[in-house]
Amino acid sequence: MAAHDAAITAIKTAHTVLCSGFAGLSGRRAAIAAGVVAGESLIFAASGFRCPLIGMAEHLGAGKGSVTDTYLPGWLARNLPAIHVPLFLLAGFLHGRNIRRQAWPR
Repeated sequence: MAAHDAAITAIKTAHTVLCSGFAGLSGRRAAIAAGVVAGESLIFAASGFRCPLIGMAEHLGAGKGSVTDTYLPGWLARNLPAIHVPLFLLAGFLHGRNIRRQAWPR
């Protein structure tokens, strides 16, 4: 259940970062959400682009360590990085734009 909760938190965080960027709301809440997403991304990259929980699940007896396929369609679970990276880049661009606009009012 913890992996499911972590996935929901990641989805809500990404949603907050992206939607607040479109709305022009680049404040503390968006910065915290971006920090969470960046931290999770760094852990994922440091683990060889493999979720570090997979090994733990397999060590505990799971036949297959992936948890994404338990609540996501297979094609979506296989393509999560390809889907999320462009969204994170878009969110970063939007927040950068918002911060520049706040720093230099017209």
